[in-house]
Amino acid sequence: MIDIITFHTPRFVYSGRGCSRKIAKGIVVTGTSVYKNFKEAAERMDKKPVVFKRSSKTGEPSEEDVVSLAETLRKRIDKDPGLPVVALGGGSVIDGVKLALVLAGEKSLSFE
Repeated sequence: MIDIITFHTPRFVYSGRGCSRKIAKGIVVTGTSVYKNFKEAAERMDKKPVVFKRSSKTGEPSEEDVVSLAETLRKRIDKDPGLPVVALGGGSVIDGVKLALVLAGEKSLSFE
């Protein structure tokens, strides 16, 4: 059983043309269509952005999608703990990143 988890909302939410320039470097998670249209902005912040692919036909992230993203984020955060995680995209990417970060931060979970 997992004890109480505290989820801290982002300090900043940027929206609008040019907002990606507010963040010099980060761990970027984006969806496939957003990545296709904003590849330059994503790669400016992160040389190898995480492209979050959803397996569900509804377009919403499945439990497996979120767990897989959590595993990827935990590895990236462990490698570069000082970088912000940037969710670049729409609602399902942003919601998926929020859920994945909760799981990634729970050290009692094993992804192996």
